Amino acid sequence: MTMINRFHHMKPDMAQEILRSASKNQTPLFVYESADNKITFLIWLLFLPLGLIINVFSCLILTLFVRPVQPLQLLFTYIIPIVPICFACDGRVSYTHIYTCDDIDILLRGNESPNYKWTKGYAEDENGRSIRTFVLRLPVKSQ
Repeated sequence: MTMINRFHHMKPDMAQEILRSASKNQTPLFVYESADNKITFLIWLLFLPLGLIINVFSCLILTLFVRPVQPLQLLFTYIIPIVPICFACDGRVSYTHIYTCDDIDILLRGNESPNYKWTKGYAEDENGRSIRTFVLRLPVKSQ
């Protein structure tokens, strides 16, 4: 089972149930978020306006590459900019919902199994900066 950039949409009880289900059904699981939530909320608030502006411009540019182009899409992106505003707000708010490794530890309580191993952490980019969060559940190889 794979979840990419979706786990942060799950409320804690649903997130815990997803992890519990993987344990109960003996299913490998990979959860990946393309961001992390290690920046303090105060810093997030300070950079909120800049982040919103960047997300709006990203939406305006990305829309140029969407095919097929629909008239309403152009209307609500460039003339009445509802799509860029919603895109920007969703992107900024989603950041605050990403589970940290400490949150994952809490969600994983009671899901231990001798046949499977949970691994969690922060994936690094090519410069060694940890910018992505992951949770991985794989079978333990027998000796």
